[in-house]
Amino acid sequence: MGIFGLFLLRKVAEIQPRSSVSLVAVILLRFRLGYTPANQHLEVFTLKAIVTLLVLSLLATAFIIFNSVFSTPTTQPSDYQEDKLSPANDENMEEKEGFVLLTSIQPLYLIANDLIGDLITVERLLPATTSPHSFQLAVSDRKKVDHANVIAWVGPELEAFLEKVIAHKQTIEVGEAKNIEWPDGDHLEDDHAFDHHHHGRDMHIWLNPTNGIVIAKQLTQSLLNHPQLPESVKSQMPQRLEGFIHRATEMTQNLNLSLQSNRDTSFVVYHDAYQHLQLGFQLGGYIELTESPEIRPSAKKIYELKQSLKNGQCLLVENYYNTPLAQQLANEFSLNAISIDPLGAESESYFQLIEQMISQLRSCLNFAQ
Repeated sequence: MGIFGLFLLRKVAEIQPRSSVSLVAVILLRFRLGYTPANQHLEVFTLKAIVTLLVLSLLATAFIIFNSVFSTPTTQPSDYQEDKLSPANDENMEEKEGFVLLTSIQPLYLIANDLIGDLITVERLLPATTSPHSFQLAVSDRKKVDHANVIAWVGPELEAFLEKVIAHKQTIEVGEAKNIEWPDGDHLEDDHAFDHHHHGRDMHIWLNPTNGIVIAKQLTQSLLNHPQLPESVKSQMPQRLEGFIHRATEMTQNLNLSLQSNRDTSFVVYHDAYQHLQLGFQLGGYIELTESPEIRPSAKKIYELKQSLKNGQCLLVENYYNTPLAQQLANEFSLNAISIDPLGAESESYFQLIEQMISQLRSCLNFAQ
């Protein structure tokens, strides 16, 4: 093996005492210098294998040493690392990760998803089947809020649990949008036309397709003004809004035609959440069964209802309030109760939500006649 080879073997064994290269070097040194292990009959092919491993190991070690000595450092300066997280790069990060619009409830999710669901990430905070009246946020819900670029909600009168949680976020409060139609026939033309939170009003504004259009316009305008929304998305939004308006208008006309024979038929509601539906489709009057869905009406209220209700009248019960109490009252007053879904839990679009509600209502009214 020669003097130089022995020198290299000794150096490798000293520099890397715990490596596989060192182990091979020690074996060869002992073999070359006359060390005789217990088994003195090493086969020739075993010796060749050890020599081959040593050569490969020496080449790899030489490459590592050469690279560490002669190559330039690849670590960027600290100011470069900080610049990667600077605000100047936020827009690129958003385009890569996706702009997130978080909606509070299913109806707003459906409207936003119909509008631009294929252009940005649209998420929903509450489960589709959950009423916002008694919802409580979990830790995972708060993470969704923090992650969102903007949050769309109806307002504190419907989603009181959100008011403080989203105070630090950019929000779109659609209940305060101009031109929302309210059941008294007025429009919110400016911020002072009515009390700020519309106390006592029915906040199920999406059940009137005219308000569905107003909500879509409000979402579009607010998102167009958002600095983090990619320009490629903004350029498509006006056309998307136009398509939404056309489809909502056509749907409303068709559904109004289907209701012509039922327009003057009165009905009963378990909980007063249908003023906007009544206004949007010029429906007949209705009677509210209970002010608090969880509490049985008072004896006085029961007496008044018995004087007003007719056998077989249609009773609308929200699916999340379809409780034994609701069924008990329906049986007590001989009403034809149907479960209806104002949140659109099973709907895949806003238009499907409205169409299914009118279809269910029409069937119930036809039965009552």
